[in-house]
Amino acid sequence: MDHSQISRQLVESHSKGALSTLSIDPSGYPFGSVMPYVLDPGGNPVFLASDLAEHTINLKSDPRASLMVSEALAGGSDADPLSVARVTLLGTVVPGGDEHRDAYLLKHSYASTYVDFNDFSFYSMQVTAVRYVGGFGQMSWADVADYRAAKAPTDEVAHAASDIIEHMNEDHNDALVDLAMGLGGQTSVRSATMLSVDPEGFVMRVETPDGSEDVRLGFVNTASEPEQVRVEIIRLLKAARAKLQPS
Repeated sequence: MDHSQISRQLVESHSKGALSTLSIDPSGYPFGSVMPYVLDPGGNPVFLASDLAEHTINLKSDPRASLMVSEALAGGSDADPLSVARVTLLGTVVPGGDEHRDAYLLKHSYASTYVDFNDFSFYSMQVTAVRYVGGFGQMSWADVADYRAAKAPTDEVAHAASDIIEHMNEDHNDALVDLAMGLGGQTSVRSATMLSVDPEGFVMRVETPDGSEDVRLGFVNTASEPEQVRVEIIRLLKAARAKLQPS
């Protein structure tokens, strides 16, 4: 899987990132904000923001911005934050419309308490560049067209992806190590961290004595809901542990 596809799936699998805008006062400085988002079908992040917020004021002066999404920020891993995958999207933020309302509230139900306030509006970042960093020595400017065209997870799997990733990394790290060794082609694994999950499989960051590597394992059957993801991971784990058994 290339960096464009990994980037799309990682961003789709999470729901918040670090938004950077260009500050008006003090002028010219990068201004960072925590920003919940959803993606539209083309992979553009959609925000709900108040006119009173500093980042919105900045965007109305200069619409250029970036959004950085990382497994480390999502809180689903105890790994070195510089070793896990992250994506920075660059683009121009433009006013959006209420067509994003249902999708946004599905992922961010708490926003129903203020979505109808007069000062809140939807905005869309039109992505113009995608920077992928998979850890030390693994980085590139991903192709934007390929990022847009990448197959997105189904709604149910995308909605549950953060919880699945956190659960696997916190409660089943031993299983990830076995998967990396049994099916991922690794002979010595120090740790394994799930980075993203989608209906077709998942990506792990595998740490070995020789460095780190991203490993993708595909499911036997496409998973259209979280329970099917669980079933497919168990299926893969049984196969991995069977291979690890001494003959």
